[in-house]
Amino acid sequence: MRPDNTSKLIELCEHDRNIFLQGEPELLIGVDEVGRGALAGPVVCAGFSSKEFYQINKEKLIEETRLHKLNDSKQVKFSDREVLVNALKDTLEGTFYAISEKPASYIDEYGIVSAIFQSMSESISKILLQFYQIHNYYPKTITILVDGPKIIPALDEFLENYFTKACLKTRPQIKQIAIKKGDSLSASIAAASNIAKDYRDKLMRNLIKQNPELEVYGWQTNVGYGSLAHRQAIQSKHLSIYHRRSFCRSILPN
Repeated sequence: MRPDNTSKLIELCEHDRNIFLQGEPELLIGVDEVGRGALAGPVVCAGFSSKEFYQINKEKLIEETRLHKLNDSKQVKFSDREVLVNALKDTLEGTFYAISEKPASYIDEYGIVSAIFQSMSESISKILLQFYQIHNYYPKTITILVDGPKIIPALDEFLENYFTKACLKTRPQIKQIAIKKGDSLSASIAAASNIAKDYRDKLMRNLIKQNPELEVYGWQTNVGYGSLAHRQAIQSKHLSIYHRRSFCRSILPN
């Protein structure tokens, strides 16, 4: 009998399988970001791919209880996320994942949208390199599931440069699909969402451990987002080097 909390997991995987069956790409990657609206810290993007999410073995997925909490990372409790992320990384066959981030200084100079799309592109290229290192060739067909309403606008150019440096003569066929609220619909995007959030939350808390003076901003609980305590600290203490100045202008005292 299926445990109640596996229904969402199977639903997410069936979503990706339906997309996979439309063209049967050699590699299907989900990408997502965390930290878009934070006042401090980097924006972090992750990519994730696992054949077991779109070539479904339901009995195996149900048996791996650590995966049962898979969902949009905002719906996963902090106490469950680390266990889930470890399971995503080490229990599924044919798995690739990668993280890329852009710091506050990059966001201030180029904008948050550019930072997100550049990080997504980098995480995808890292997964392609992992695939090559294992198989000694690049996949001929790739489908990329992007969380949100838009595909990555400059991905083709980014990967063209990547493949040129790799001296690859025949380019893979790449298809992007933008999925609104994809982190609650797609297993691959949900996995990327949780991996990115686990990484970013730990990074923000570790900054406090390394720099105790940052504790005033409350990152141990708000992880850089604009809680009332964080905003009040900015007004009284001004900004750290990790703050996004372009995001904090309206908060700073005149």
